[in-house]
Amino acid sequence: MVTNDDSYLEYPGTQHISFAYENIINGIQPEPAPSMAPEVKKRIDDARKLLYELDEDGDITGKSKLYRNYVRNASDYAQAKVDYSDAQNSYLNDVNRADSWPMASVVYQRKVDDAYDAWKTEGAERVEQALDTIESVGVNMQARMTTKSRKLFDAYNLGLAGVPSPIPYSYVNPTHWYDSDDDSEGWQTLTISSNEYNSQSAAHQNSTYKQHFESHSSSSGGGGAISFGFGFAGGSGGTSSTERVITTGGSESEQYQFHNDATDLSIEITYGLCTIERPWFMGDLFYMQKWYLVNNPAKAISDGLIDTQIRKEAPLLPMVPMQFLVIKNVKIKTSTWGQDGQTLNNMYRQSQDTSNSTNQHVSAGGGISLGFISFGGHGSHDSSDAIADYAGSTTSNSNSEYGWHFDGSTLEIKGTQIIGWLSDILPASPPESDPGLTT
Repeated sequence: MVTNDDSYLEYPGTQHISFAYENIINGIQPEPAPSMAPEVKKRIDDARKLLYELDEDGDITGKSKLYRNYVRNASDYAQAKVDYSDAQNSYLNDVNRADSWPMASVVYQRKVDDAYDAWKTEGAERVEQALDTIESVGVNMQARMTTKSRKLFDAYNLGLAGVPSPIPYSYVNPTHWYDSDDDSEGWQTLTISSNEYNSQSAAHQNSTYKQHFESHSSSSGGGGAISFGFGFAGGSGGTSSTERVITTGGSESEQYQFHNDATDLSIEITYGLCTIERPWFMGDLFYMQKWYLVNNPAKAISDGLIDTQIRKEAPLLPMVPMQFLVIKNVKIKTSTWGQDGQTLNNMYRQSQDTSNSTNQHVSAGGGISLGFISFGGHGSHDSSDAIADYAGSTTSNSNSEYGWHFDGSTLEIKGTQIIGWLSDILPASPPESDPGLTT
């Protein structure tokens, strides 16, 4: 949903873009097109009289003699070219006749030329001008786009669920974006050290990091959240600490305190921008003018702004998510983890201990956030008669997509995580109110 503070707020489970869009396109009512200009109407009438035979009501009963002759001549010309090609292949593929093709070709070329002359001289120009006149008449753009959008939506409404209720076909590109082992489609790798970060992004450290993570921290002086040596080394002027409750495997919980005393870190992240493809969605509709939504006021779909659409009763479709930013295979390394290294060791041992059981649901409930990176929580793994390792290997299933691993020097978070969304605020639409509505 639309927010103005960089927070993420899901639509309620009962609201869907496809449902709102389907009702919108079926409720669009273009305004009537203005009457055709007299000179345009006369040109169309003249063209119709030249091309067709009309009854007393002006309805077409068939092609005119001139038009029928045009069609026949055009067909004869096309056939003459085919005959020339067939004859050429026949002569050249016969060793006994190949040498005579230059002379024989004159006959077939004559037929092509005669057919062309008959086609062009027996009224072709008049017929083609009349066809151009009728085919170039402008249609109501709003009506045309509305009709096209409905046909497109119906075409992509497919029986994907195996029930007689179709579902609009959508997909994410790249299609295997969720697979942390698949790096074949547009993934990039970013590696940066704490020294590079501190030298290049001093201003960024003291604003963005504190803004996003201060709610998870208790600090004195100029500290921040769980930074693990990034963003607050040198010049922060204070100390910071964070306590998080990590619940693993049941009702028991442990408390771990981070001191942010790790130094000289480097981080490696694989990232990619994924696009949500909705081939049934025609966004051009919302940029049209001269239309309204039946039984709705203007701007019932969106008012085109951000702040005014943050309310309980939001418009029908104020915003459409288009892309999302994904990271995976995160590796944080340092030779000096300090007290935080022991904290991570304790957390990792606890997550492993709670997964060595049979017929249980293994879930890390609390979790830690390193800026936009999360681990130790929200990932889950179901196993039956198997020994599950939360770090990534099992005897029957693998939950490495959700797991994390710490070996004393490297913190590795393999799973794929969505860390940001890119969405389009729809323009103010519909541009007009239903004229049948009362004040």
